[in-house]
Amino acid sequence: MVEDLQENTVEIRNAKALLADHVKKRKEIQVQQEDLEAQLKFAESIRDAKANADNLQGQLEWAE
Repeated sequence: MVEDLQENTVEIRNAKALLADHVKKRKEIQVQQEDLEAQLKFAESIRDAKANADNLQGQLEWAE
């Protein structure tokens, strides 16, 4: 009985450690995901700005 309780205690400690590692890794992945989303949003804004600049350049050339 005592051995079973000790074994259960060890298993619980191990499970807690695994859970803590999982939570930590999940938070790290979430931070990476947010960073990648921000980079993507910036890249999209650059792409849109370039398209707008090209369009304006074409309009200026046509107007001249």
